[in-house]
Amino acid sequence: MRSLLIRWELLLPWRAFNIANCQLGHNLYGAHYDPLSRVRAPEWVIEQATDDENADFWMYYFLANETKNGYSVAGFVLAP
Repeated sequence: MRSLLIRWELLLPWRAFNIANCQLGHNLYGAHYDPLSRVRAPEWVIEQATDDENADFWMYYFLANETKNGYSVAGFVLAP
């Protein structure tokens, strides 16, 4: 988890508030990629999911009331 957060801070320009209040299992979770999901997946996720249907990915999701600008945010985190 520590290496994930360090990599996250280097790659994603997130507010310290969101990182500090990120809850494992609520905002940050690991799961299979669902092609029917509304979250747009990057090419590397689609390729890995195609190659290995059991692949898990770290994903993040913040509700609109959990972000400064009032928009919900969702996406994938590169594995460390």
